[in-house]
Amino acid sequence: EEEKVAQVASACQALREEKEAAVAATRRNALLESAAQMAAAQRVAAEQQSAEVAAAKQTAQAEKVAAVAAARQTALEELESSLEAARQVAVLDKERELSLARATADAELE
Repeated sequence: EEEKVAQVASACQALREEKEAAVAATRRNALLESAAQMAAAQRVAAEQQSAEVAAAKQTAQAEKVAAVAAARQTALEELESSLEAARQVAVLDKERELSLARATADAELE
C-alpha cells in the first residue's frame, strides 16, 4: 500500500511538473507573441515614418520647382516690360527723327 501511495505521489509530482512546464511554455509563447506584435508595430511605424519623410521630400521638391517657375515667370515679365519700354523709346526716337526731318524739309522749302 505504501508503494501505491508513493507511486501516486510520484505521479502527482510528475503531473505538477508537467503543468508547471506547460504554464512556463505558455508564458514564453505569450511573451514571444507579444514581442513579435511589438516588432510588427515598430516596422509599420518605421514604414509610415519613411513614407512621411518621402512625402515631405516630394513636397519640398515641388515647392522648389514652383519657386523656380515663379522666379522665371517674374524674370520673363520684367523682360517683357523692359522690351516694351525699349520699343516705346524707339518709337518716340523715330517720331522725333521724323518730326525733325519734316521741320528741316519745311525750312528748306521756305
